[in-house]
Amino acid sequence: MFDEFLSNLTSYHNSSRFTKMKFEFNAMFDRQYSKNDDIQEHKVSSVSLVEELGGIVDKLTGVRQYFSSFHSVGSLRFPSNVGKGGHDVYQNGKITNRSDSFTDHRIQLKQIINLYQEMTERLEKKVWIEVENIKSTNNLINSSFKASPVTIKFNKPLDTNTFNNFVNYTFPTGREPFKIYGEIKRFSEERVHIYGVDLHLWQNVMLDLSTEEFILFLPKGTCGNTIHRLITNIQRFLDPEIDVFIGELSYEGILKNVIGGQH
Repeated sequence: MFDEFLSNLTSYHNSSRFTKMKFEFNAMFDRQYSKNDDIQEHKVSSVSLVEELGGIVDKLTGVRQYFSSFHSVGSLRFPSNVGKGGHDVYQNGKITNRSDSFTDHRIQLKQIINLYQEMTERLEKKVWIEVENIKSTNNLINSSFKASPVTIKFNKPLDTNTFNNFVNYTFPTGREPFKIYGEIKRFSEERVHIYGVDLHLWQNVMLDLSTEEFILFLPKGTCGNTIHRLITNIQRFLDPEIDVFIGELSYEGILKNVIGGQH
């Protein structure tokens, strides 16, 4: 989502305007040990940069070929439309005014909220599981299900140990950062089903998790914000370089249409 916002900013701001970005990745579910002294370590990255909007997308593309952590954006500055500075938008929803104009801050804040709401509502229409009553010739089938799953594909399969650390840490107690409490149905060391509750919203979620991809199903009425937060936390704590699909449509493609005002 931050990438699409950044691309949009470069389309109408002067290329000499500056933005500030922060990239954060914490591989907290990795369990790596030094062979010499058994020191437990895992990768933690936090990088901030200030850069001109001109060419920043190409520069990021180049850096990401070598450092996958740069796919995990922690914050992005939206340049002010009327003066110096801008407005810092964080991955947890916090927004800070770094400009000279509160009016511009309020206008941009409302624009961001409207885009976020539109994106969320579109996702809900596509992913909610709905049951329809149908009639079959033999009366053995009287209902059908309609929904588009959310599929999150990893750049490369998760390490089995990392995957199980994540499952065992997260779901039995609903611990942060994911805050999803659920019953674990294990099929193998590389695949589980979760029938759970999003503790942020106290609404039901269903997950089919494997080392290659996570698939999310949302019952009708569950807020689509669950999708955004799951994607954000996966990029920050499991794999920064992921691809996300809503049914057969890409998450980025839907967001481009929202920003462009298409329906």
